[in-house]
Amino acid sequence: MSEEIPRPEPAAESTEAMASMEAIKSAVDLFKHLTTLNAGSIVVIGTFLKDIFPHKDGTLAVGLGIKLWIAAAFILFGLSLVFATYFMTLFSTTLERWARSLDTEPPLLPRSISLVARVAPFYCYVFGLVCFGAAVLINLF
Repeated sequence: MSEEIPRPEPAAESTEAMASMEAIKSAVDLFKHLTTLNAGSIVVIGTFLKDIFPHKDGTLAVGLGIKLWIAAAFILFGLSLVFATYFMTLFSTTLERWARSLDTEPPLLPRSISLVARVAPFYCYVFGLVCFGAAVLINLF
């Protein structure tokens, strides 16, 4: 008869560990919302672009400056979408690995990743909105 080795019971999770887990869950939710906003912005703007700006023969009949503002908006929305998706995946896998381990210490992401994750997707989205708003305003005047 083989003797079964008992698995050690995980220690009670500390307040810091629980706070860290909640922070990572909140970050994942934030990235989910940003991916939805970015994808929606790209689809809606792409769909209604011909209705917002004058067009001729299937192309926009606006100056180069407005076209550059629109292109910058699409590029920034795309970058924000890529950053948010990447960091959502990174944080989700970190959270999943931590949940499966017996470690009670919260996982640490490098400070540089944490800073870029907080800044890059959000500011790319905001500047994308600013670029598109500027293109619309320039077109009006």
